[in-house]
Amino acid sequence: MTQKDSIEAELVADTRDSEERLGFRNVASAERRLLFRTGDAYIELRVPPAAGAPESGGWLYGQFILPDGSTEEFERPIYAVLQGSKGVTGAVRTTDMGDFAVPFSGNGDFVLNIEPAKGPVVRARFSQ
Repeated sequence: MTQKDSIEAELVADTRDSEERLGFRNVASAERRLLFRTGDAYIELRVPPAAGAPESGGWLYGQFILPDGSTEEFERPIYAVLQGSKGVTGAVRTTDMGDFAVPFSGNGDFVLNIEPAKGPVVRARFSQ
């Protein structure tokens, strides 16, 4: 197995950063939304609230959004692989539109790897 190149995605928007500025209250009980960018591709994530989460965990919902007409760099199938402090917690194939739902414990930091059949792995790192 050959080592694939990887790209680090940059966090460009986080609803937690804007909660005070926008005057939100009780944001800890609402899901957190994140937007990562790498080149022309984006990763949108909906992180469930840690408060009140079931012990078995929940789901991390997201979408890997490719630039219009881009099919060469990121060849399908594309997988979303979630790694937490205890290793891989879930791996799923994205839909044709890039949507995915990965099992998620809701505790601690994680790395989401977007792994295409051909092309670089895209890494989105998140610290709570």
